[in-house]
Amino acid sequence: MMPTDSNFVSLIIPAYNEQDGIASILTRALAVEASLQKELGLGLEVIVVDDGSHDRTASIVREYPNVTLIQHPCNRGYGAAIK
Repeated sequence: MMPTDSNFVSLIIPAYNEQDGIASILTRALAVEASLQKELGLGLEVIVVDDGSHDRTASIVREYPNVTLIQHPCNRGYGAAIK
């Protein structure tokens, strides 16, 4: 979920076949959201770029309503996922 003001941090997470670790990564990333807001007045935007995964990575990410999922239909590489 993108914050409504312009004072936020965007965290982009490239992912390729990360079903075993993506939930842990998202949980840790989202855990800092309250501290960012309280201590720095910043919101948090989390974007996962699923770079053509063949496993359950995308379906796991969809379980996090405050995370934006972008999917590539095929693997385009780390650089393309970041761009």
